Amino acid sequence: MLSRKEQETEGKSLPQFWLDALKEELDSIYLTDRKKENKEFFIWGEIYQDEFVLVASYVSKKNLGAIPVTYNISVDLGSNSDIEKIYHSVVDSISVFFDSYFHDHTSESWDGFHSEWIEAQVKTIPFFYRVTRENIELTIEANKLLI
Repeated sequence: MLSRKEQETEGKSLPQFWLDALKEELDSIYLTDRKKENKEFFIWGEIYQDEFVLVASYVSKKNLGAIPVTYNISVDLGSNSDIEKIYHSVVDSISVFFDSYFHDHTSESWDGFHSEWIEAQVKTIPFFYRVTRENIELTIEANKLLI
């Protein structure tokens, strides 16, 4: 499950143009690293009644054995939540994380994974994040088989 909260209904996908724009931006910013490591970004997001979820995964499409780096974000939603404002705020969090990752990591030794959700704040928006080794594209495909 990619959401932080237990969800009883299916989520609604975030607008595809948001996901595409974020992928394009990340692919462009980290082009040198991506080419060197032969990896790319996979972006996924859904909105539930009480939760906004956005995931950015840095994965190898050609080598499924390569360890992905996946940054998961969850934001609690209320009845008056501004989804677009939340999206633009947490995108900044994704950029900060991957800036740090590409500055500090070496593929073999980096260990900034956090499987537990950590609370943080960006631009007055409280959110939760975790960093995993999960290949979310495979998780999504597996979840489809279970339905």
